[in-house]
Amino acid sequence: MKHYSSICEACFHAKSIRIKQGKKELVIIKNSKLYQEILTSFESLLEGGHEMPAFSVSLHHETIEEMKKGLWIEFNFDETSEINGLPFSSLLIQVIQSFSGFNLIRQNDGLYQGRCLYYSLNKDMNEWYQVLVKIIRESDVSF
Repeated sequence: MKHYSSICEACFHAKSIRIKQGKKELVIIKNSKLYQEILTSFESLLEGGHEMPAFSVSLHHETIEEMKKGLWIEFNFDETSEINGLPFSSLLIQVIQSFSGFNLIRQNDGLYQGRCLYYSLNKDMNEWYQVLVKIIRESDVSF
């Protein structure tokens, strides 16, 4: 099991990134141009922010239903990893333009459930939202 000391460190080691908006979905592999673009904009988003204790708990079926709406990004890992004793195989974020923080919903054993991680930002997610929407719009993929 891979252990990470922070949310940021973990996300920058994902093997792939999945962006989902409605019926559109795009999987971006590590080291591609889009992968680097997403991580650069994510790094900018995180500047000046900090991890905080999370009080949220994810329920798998509710998360799956919510993922049908809005914009989501998921950082996927090639092995079970851990932050602060919390295991995960992927970290899922709902990207809401006006929010200045986000829960990282952990997927473990194929389920999005259990305690979330939380990151407080010093700005809203509008700029990052625009980057992700542009990427998924220009990819012109759906399922």
